[in-house]
Amino acid sequence: MSNQLPPQQPPWQPQPGPMTKKKMKKKHRVRNVVLSVIGGVVALFVVLGVIGAAVGPPKTTVATTTHTPRVTASTSLSPKPSPIATYTKAQLRAQARAVREDAAKAKASQAAAARAAAQKAAARHRAWLRANSIEFIVTGTPGANVIYGPAGSNYQGSSPMDVTERIGSPAYYAINAQLQGGGQVSCEIKVAGQVISSATASGGYNIATCEISQGPFGGWQNDNDG
Repeated sequence: MSNQLPPQQPPWQPQPGPMTKKKMKKKHRVRNVVLSVIGGVVALFVVLGVIGAAVGPPKTTVATTTHTPRVTASTSLSPKPSPIATYTKAQLRAQARAVREDAAKAKASQAAAARAAAQKAAARHRAWLRANSIEFIVTGTPGANVIYGPAGSNYQGSSPMDVTERIGSPAYYAINAQLQGGGQVSCEIKVAGQVISSATASGGYNIATCEISQGPFGGWQNDNDG
């Protein structure tokens, strides 16, 4: 008895039937429709491209605006810094010397102006004193005894002398100048620079007397004439 196996049959394969052929035809139809649609879209784009190239690109209007900067009152323009000047030592020394000379001139001018002002003030004061003062003058042999002043006073001096006082309103002013054994002596009384009374004495112990008083109508008069 042999061990041979029985012959095996090939696997079963389904045979295409009527239904399978219909499905395949349907798939081919859908593919053809899709391809037709894609072809139509591509053709449309090509036509549009040809028309656009013929017509040209669309004109675009660009609105331009001019911007003018506003300048207000607070706007300030900073000046450009000036270049720094350079000087030599000689130039610096010359400038320093010029500054010293100018300062000295200004000081001298101020001093001159101050002196002139002082002189004018002194002249005005002297003029005021002359107009409002009385002057007692005694000249001649030195050493004569002098008594002078307004009524009621007893000021003493000796020749020669010259005394100026502010004038007042006493009853009178007088000078008595007495020699001391010889010589000559003279006296004068001035009011506002004008001689009102004068006298002279000579020899021994003689006396020169000057006296003034206010007149009945104002002013000063010489009493030696009376």
